[in-house]
Amino acid sequence: MSGEIRIGHPLATELGFTSERFDGYLWLLDNDLYVSLVDAKTQGQGHFRAFVEAALAKGYTVKIPTPLGQMEYIVRRWGFQQTVEPSELGPCEVWVRRSALPPKVIPCS
Repeated sequence: MSGEIRIGHPLATELGFTSERFDGYLWLLDNDLYVSLVDAKTQGQGHFRAFVEAALAKGYTVKIPTPLGQMEYIVRRWGFQQTVEPSELGPCEVWVRRSALPPKVIPCS
């Protein structure tokens, strides 16, 4: 299966990428799951982490093209590897994760 994965698609639902949690869409190309657009409806609840963990557990490689702002902070903190991939518009920065995320750090109070 390859192509656009919108909310409501069986794969999106299986991975927890649901309308209650997110707006956005994904792309699947072979085993690579590209997070093209994601907007968490409630930030800080761990829904995006749970989605990424579910995708990795299913054997997908999670790729995030050109992360900005908070997303760039997240991919760096979670140990995604920065790469460059060719695209129709030229080289594109893509952050890649193939294995389980590091343990979640819970701050001491």
